[in-house]
Amino acid sequence: MKRKDIEKAAIDYSGRDGGVTLKTEIYAFTAGAEWRINSAWHSRDELPKRSGFLAVLMDNGNMETMYYSVGIGFHEMTLKGYTSWAYVSDLLPERKEEAE
Repeated sequence: MKRKDIEKAAIDYSGRDGGVTLKTEIYAFTAGAEWRINSAWHSRDELPKRSGFLAVLMDNGNMETMYYSVGIGFHEMTLKGYTSWAYVSDLLPERKEEAE
């Protein structure tokens, strides 16, 4: 999602046309969206604590997925050449309707 998409979503959600208050709301919405996206990612210095699929960003800008299983072993060498990783489940939108 690009910044313009986030700003458009904020305007559409608020139902307003503009103004200082809306600009403040857009900034807050954008900052919250960026925080949510960035909070899912971990540095390669931090090892996964639970089993599951990982999205792994490589040094060359590509992304890979892999399955990590707690107890099988996950060595630092496995993440050599990677910059960061995230649990795939943390990147997916929350599905509240399934929880109700």
